[in-house]
Amino acid sequence: MKRKISAFGIAFLVSLFFVVYANGAFVSIEDFESLDIGSINGQNGWVAASSTLVAVDPAEASNQVLSVTEASTLVRKSMLLVQGDERMMFLRFRFEKQLSGSFGLSHLSSPDEYSDFGPEINLTNASTDLRIANGETLGVYDEIAELDTGTWYNLWVLVDNLNNESEVWLNTEGDADSGDKLSNDDAEEVFGFRSGGVRDLINFYMKTSSGGSGDFGPLYIDDIYLENSDQLNLANPVPEPATLLMIALGGLFVRTNMKSYSRSKVSE
Repeated sequence: MKRKISAFGIAFLVSLFFVVYANGAFVSIEDFESLDIGSINGQNGWVAASSTLVAVDPAEASNQVLSVTEASTLVRKSMLLVQGDERMMFLRFRFEKQLSGSFGLSHLSSPDEYSDFGPEINLTNASTDLRIANGETLGVYDEIAELDTGTWYNLWVLVDNLNNESEVWLNTEGDADSGDKLSNDDAEEVFGFRSGGVRDLINFYMKTSSGGSGDFGPLYIDDIYLENSDQLNLANPVPEPATLLMIALGGLFVRTNMKSYSRSKVSE
């Protein structure tokens, strides 16, 4: 005889699924949704010039993002990756015009130079290429991808804070795979930190520069995550709309059946 599962049992199984989902290995550092539109300085630990804003996503009016609109500005927020650990950092970025700027991680509490980066991802006003610092040679970057303006990109950076190295994956949708891994013109896939050493990385850090002519950016950043283990995690941690709906419906299902179960127990 088959054993029937009660509504409470089903609700428990659904809730267990969502607990497991919620405890995935990526930890959200910032998605900007709970912040106020306007200057990000002082909000949720961010330190930035007043021209760095929480803004509406140009591609999705219901989404909020970080918008950097000024040359020669600095932005940072605490994000710890201790010395000796290896972690995957994920974020999304988009830019509207050619610009000069970098983002990555820094070991300094108040970084203000390009030499203050550990792993450094770079954009230049001379082209729309994505570049990366590869060692401590000043101003030398490796080109690793050709980009389009006005496009959201998913970026995974495996940060090895023992050997002072990083690896990079890039795509425009979904999870990453081996085909999304980036390399330079010499087919190298492992890149040295801009500034190495035996030390913790303690800040997510952005720096922009003047250069060229015309309007700057904007450069948009969204959905910053950090892996909480050393596994090679190429999943896209940003929930799809269908997943968010499933979570909402699952939560409603659990609450409804818990109430029904409670009422049935009272009437017994």
